[in-house]
Amino acid sequence: MRKEKRQIEDWINANHYLTVAQVAAFLQVSQTTVRRMVGKGLVNYRRVGNCIRFSRRDIKKFDESVAFRPDARSDSSDGGKNS
Repeated sequence: MRKEKRQIEDWINANHYLTVAQVAAFLQVSQTTVRRMVGKGLVNYRRVGNCIRFSRRDIKKFDESVAFRPDARSDSSDGGKNS
């Protein structure tokens, strides 16, 4: 495991709720991607005032669930229609 991810994981273990930026760093995706995941209902979240917060438990479960899932995107130019 990369050192940065391990440090973030240690922080997650010490804190219950995470920000969009913290989730993005942990999952190694952009903040925009995290917001898209929220919009698609892929991750559980809570609104705290005007902010989005994530349960550390939910994010760790999400990370474990996608860690072994094959990439759904297709590299072909037909958008995966002929796969």
